[in-house]
Amino acid sequence: MIAAAVCACAGALPPPAPPRQTMMALNITTTTLPNGLRVVLVRDPSASDVQVTMRYDVGDSDDPPGQAGMAHLVEHLMFQQVLGGQSLFAKLEGVASYFNATTSRDATTYFSRAHRSRLEELLAVEAVRVGFRCTSITEPVFQRERAVVIEEMRLRLAIAGASRAIDSALFPSTATPGGDEASLASITFAQACAFADAHYATTNAVLVVSGNLTGPEVATALGKFLGRTAKRAATAHVAAKTLPASGRQKPVPAAVDKELVVVAWPMPEDLAIGAQLRAILGTVAASVDGEVKGAVVTIPPVEGRQRLLGFAVTREKGETTDDVIAAIERGVDAVPGAFAAQRGDIFFDRMKQSAIHEQFAALEVGEERDAALAAHVLAGRDASTAVADELKGLRALRLGTAVALARSHLTFGRAAIAVLAPDDAVTTGQKIDLAAPIHDLGQRRDRPDPAAAHQPLPPPAIRTGAIKTRRLANGLRVVMMPVTSVPTVEIRLVFGAGTADDPPARRGAALVAGHALDWNPRYLNDLLPFAAAGGTLDVEVGFDHTAFAVHGLDMYVDVLLAGLRRWVRDGRYVASEDFTGEAIRRQAKRSEVDGGALTDAWRTAVYGRGHPYIVAGRVRHVAPGLEVDDARAVTKAHFTPDNATLGIAVRFDALLADRWVDFLFADWTGTAAPRSEALAKGTVASIAKDVDGTRIAVSAAFPASAGTRAQRLVAAEMLAQIATDVRHQLAASYEMTAMLDESRLATVYLLSGTVDAPRADEVLELVRTRLATLASDPDAAARSFITARARVLTQLTGG
Repeated sequence: MIAAAVCACAGALPPPAPPRQTMMALNITTTTLPNGLRVVLVRDPSASDVQVTMRYDVGDSDDPPGQAGMAHLVEHLMFQQVLGGQSLFAKLEGVASYFNATTSRDATTYFSRAHRSRLEELLAVEAVRVGFRCTSITEPVFQRERAVVIEEMRLRLAIAGASRAIDSALFPSTATPGGDEASLASITFAQACAFADAHYATTNAVLVVSGNLTGPEVATALGKFLGRTAKRAATAHVAAKTLPASGRQKPVPAAVDKELVVVAWPMPEDLAIGAQLRAILGTVAASVDGEVKGAVVTIPPVEGRQRLLGFAVTREKGETTDDVIAAIERGVDAVPGAFAAQRGDIFFDRMKQSAIHEQFAALEVGEERDAALAAHVLAGRDASTAVADELKGLRALRLGTAVALARSHLTFGRAAIAVLAPDDAVTTGQKIDLAAPIHDLGQRRDRPDPAAAHQPLPPPAIRTGAIKTRRLANGLRVVMMPVTSVPTVEIRLVFGAGTADDPPARRGAALVAGHALDWNPRYLNDLLPFAAAGGTLDVEVGFDHTAFAVHGLDMYVDVLLAGLRRWVRDGRYVASEDFTGEAIRRQAKRSEVDGGALTDAWRTAVYGRGHPYIVAGRVRHVAPGLEVDDARAVTKAHFTPDNATLGIAVRFDALLADRWVDFLFADWTGTAAPRSEALAKGTVASIAKDVDGTRIAVSAAFPASAGTRAQRLVAAEMLAQIATDVRHQLAASYEMTAMLDESRLATVYLLSGTVDAPRADEVLELVRTRLATLASDPDAAARSFITARARVLTQLTGG
């Protein structure tokens, strides 16, 4: 079916199809050092950088009684040991293209990524962390980090209250994840150090090193530092207990806007069966969605020692909690019959192939992959075998297996159910007592020689050989990026037009043109194999672009390209309620796209009055009478080959993909209509909105009209150093960031984040002082430039 379908797109004979098989080039091995450290090496021939992941078998469930948040606080402290006169945090700023850490219920995990030449330096950081613990940390540093953790806790309560509430409901034996202000404030420096001594040991950790590295290379690097760390016994990890299966639970007050009913099932020890259950969970959620009034949101699978999967359902007006639970029971009970009733298996195949794609995609380089491998090892599994078992389970999944699993594992009687009720006491109006500002030098950093700012650096080694670009005769730009060792493919067709290009009287036309484009039933013979191959369709509409995306396995790159071609070039619009302005406004309201008058004022200040970007975001002002012809007009004016870029990424046969691109897109014709070229002309303004809360959102935009892009990137990183000082010097914000915000008609430096309301003045004064210092002190500016330039180069060469 697949071979026949792709022949229908052009009159000429199509190129050959790729082999219908997948091969993963990753090689995963596990060894144990004499000091007890388990080491997983992920050899990735396509990687241009190395990633080091250290996962400790200690998390929130190990927090001592009355000291919830201890594990998270110690995670922060373990960035403050001193190496070569600098804190580990400052050391990583100069070495790594990316670094982070997370504390979960079951584990504390540290990540760092850099150019492969910096492997030894990354491993030296981990050696100091596990080998020295608190020995180079001082009491003032501890107090600063405790204040920073309290600030992060406040932020999490503000923006992630629902997810924290769900986590607490599913694991009632664990105290509030991350703690609260009282529990954190009660922790002393000595107690934190004792906790680190008890749990930070090589015998209680797994190290994952990934990249284009050989075993001997890694062994040599480990032998210099981490392999010499002394072996110590560690306190055993305390596993959290999950919520038991129950048909009904009393509502629990939580930081949620609407009542939530959470449904979760335990996953079996057999990884193959667990992967199959994850694959069919979407069908279960869809069945429940057909029974309830509210939204059904799948919960990310809970992995680790206690493995869960499930979803949450919102209760809407006009229904009771009992109504929702009864509807969930009906939806769950209907799943086996729905599977069994399928006569053809085309949609089951789509579900299966999509699950296989997601499983492979999870193996692409990143925090999640290496953390998952470490979690397998901590749970007593072999990392390579675990990966193979999950893929084996998905490949073996059949329709009859899905029916049996739904009947045996995903039944209503086996589900754990928690009901979360809104509680104003934990969502709004909290009175927070603020400690005095911590005026400290922040991270210990080497002070660079200002003279180095006037010396160029040697050219960096950037791996770009795999990326190829070309342009077809019709103007279509093609970018090929086969850059990983995982057999997946991501394809995006991006047009240079979006909401900023709407005709003034037809606001919303670009949104309709993107989201309402549907597959033409005339080409059903192409849709069926596309679905069977696990193909997915995604749309993104921005100010300046509209992107149509598909993804799947590399062995179906021809089918995916053919499906994208049919969808975009031969798709259709059908008149329906979805074309009305009111429908778009309802959709925007649900997704909170439109920020209202405050957003209007902000955009007017940044871009200037009358600029296309100002009205582009006013979804509430879209035309009420949009019609099919409005969408067609957008398509005719902007969805043309000379206004498009086709990007193919991840892993595939580039030569064969090129031939399929020519076959499917070379005969495409059309010329795009002219677009607005009005560059932004911002104005100096101060905008405020009175709200009842304990935090203030602060944003500052600075025009970036001068300089090359390289100069702008370095300037943005200099601004990011100021944002970091807001966190480390004042402990007044956890999420203050700075970036270069680039678009077609405007480029600005953006400094933004939320801060404690009582400290907003201090934050703004610190930013003002730092900017003034850069302008008036050449040596300070030179030192900031040196650090920023090195940081940007590290990101470009290692990220």
